[in-house]
This record gives sequence, C-alpha cells and structure tokens, in this order.
Amino acid sequence: MAINELEQVSPNDGQGYIKAKQLIAEYTSNLAQIRVRKHEEETSLQAFDNANNKLNNLLANYSSDSDKNRTIAKIEGIINELNKVKSGTTVYNEAQKLKLLAENKIKEFQGKK
Repeated sequence: MAINELEQVSPNDGQGYIKAKQLIAEYTSNLAQIRVRKHEEETSLQAFDNANNKLNNLLANYSSDSDKNRTIAKIEGIINELNKVKSGTTVYNEAQKLKLLAENKIKEFQGKK
C-alpha cells in the first residue's frame, strides 16, 4: 500500500521526507472519506432493498379485506426507511421514485372508502 511505502522514507531524506509526510496525511484523509462513502452506500442500499421488498410484499398481499389504515401506516414506515437513503448514493434516484410511488399509494388508499 502506498502509505506503507511512504512511511519507509527516512527523516534524513530532507524534502522527500516532508513530501512523504504530506502525502501520508492526504492519503489518510482520502481513505477516511472513502470509508465513510462506502458505509453510506452500504446502508443506503440496505435501506432501499428493505423498503422495496416490504412495499412489493405489502402491495402483492393487499386485498379489499385488508385494514386500510394499517396498510397506510406500513407504507409510512416504508417511506421512513426510504428517507434513510443518502443523497448522492447510487440508489438515491431509485429510492426517490419508490418513495413517490409509496406516497401515491397512500393517497390512493386514503381515497378509498
């Protein structure tokens, strides 16, 4: 790894040592940002997948005999799950589309008597 190689630069190397320390700091900072981004991607994907599965199952099993208010409450929970998807992640746009679908389903169910 580049950081390990840079750590081998001797303090006796003068300007090379200073440059190596600067690069180590930069690489360490970049690595931390990558780890945060990776975590956001993972948690966003998990939230999206969970919400998508829950909504699909809920709608597939809905019937006219289902409790409308309970179904609306479950959809609201799914929307809360979709709100966990971070902006800028790879699934964000899909999550927004699914959220819109869920919000429209709530409106549809609220209109049913």
